[in-house]
Amino acid sequence: MKKICLLVTALMLTGLSIKAQDIHFSLYGEAPSVINPALTGVAYDLRANVNYKTQWKSFNSAYKTYAGNFEASLKHEKMTKAYMAAGINFYKDVAAGSKSDSKFTTTGISANFCTVITTGKNSKLSLGLTGGANSRNIKQYDSLTWENQYDGFKYDPSRPTGEADESRYSFSNADFGGGVNWHYSESNLYISSNNGSRFDIGASVYHFNSPKNTFYSFGDDKLNMRYNGYANAVFCFKESNICFAPGVLYQQQGANREIVTSALIRVILKQQSVHTKEEKPSAFSGGFQYRFKDALIPTFLFEYDKYAIGLAYDINLSKLTTASKSKGGFEFALRYNWNPGYGKMVGNSTSGASH
Repeated sequence: MKKICLLVTALMLTGLSIKAQDIHFSLYGEAPSVINPALTGVAYDLRANVNYKTQWKSFNSAYKTYAGNFEASLKHEKMTKAYMAAGINFYKDVAAGSKSDSKFTTTGISANFCTVITTGKNSKLSLGLTGGANSRNIKQYDSLTWENQYDGFKYDPSRPTGEADESRYSFSNADFGGGVNWHYSESNLYISSNNGSRFDIGASVYHFNSPKNTFYSFGDDKLNMRYNGYANAVFCFKESNICFAPGVLYQQQGANREIVTSALIRVILKQQSVHTKEEKPSAFSGGFQYRFKDALIPTFLFEYDKYAIGLAYDINLSKLTTASKSKGGFEFALRYNWNPGYGKMVGNSTSGASH
């Protein structure tokens, strides 16, 4: 109880609204569907991602978040100036620390549609839209306790909750968003080569329609629109196996703001064989991200052939550290991608999938 009180107090002190907000990942580069639908089919002809994150175990109220997406370019080899791409996304977020919790669950499924336009030899502009449905439900409503059930001395579950009869255990709604992304890649050979510098700059908005967000049938609370802006880069140096990968992400939803900066060093472990392809490329990236006034995030990414695995851990630095003891959350990401990405013209999918 002491930890829960500290959590609520810290939220009040920081001026954060305790309303439902969107899921987020520290490995946001490996969760493109959460950042911008305009990233669909831009750097990869085919890509699949799986994400898992757990948070706040130290409060005995762990949040577990799962997400996945699959995307592919369409009519790719026949269209050189522009092409279409599509994808499907899924996520699930569960607040469940013990059997007595309500197991408040948020789920969502959506589809992405993206138009990618070639703007230069090494650059592309993409416009993406996403649409789908999300739902929120309370799995164990009987586990909740209410202020009216305390008689001033003790808790009495037989007392009326005082909640309106119109309350529901679940609700669903439609949801839409969109974004724009500019992509530049000057890579000529393989992902393991030292000329793989590339950039992504973009912005997106989620919840265009501000869907209803309340368990009461008569309620009028709305889910705030979420605004994203980001810039990510990979700088590779000639005659060197070392690359530098900086990035910044800004998100705002209602009164809540999030700024994440990153600085990773990428080391090419093995070059891919140009002629026989028997040698599979591999690289290791490591460094830190910093979520402003919230967490320091050691981050690691290992890439081998068409696969990548990412690991991160949020070290809590906010006003919750008294209760959290700096324990934030563990995160895991897994990616599979077809050429390009691990093949000719890395990150420049106008080269086609036949390489």
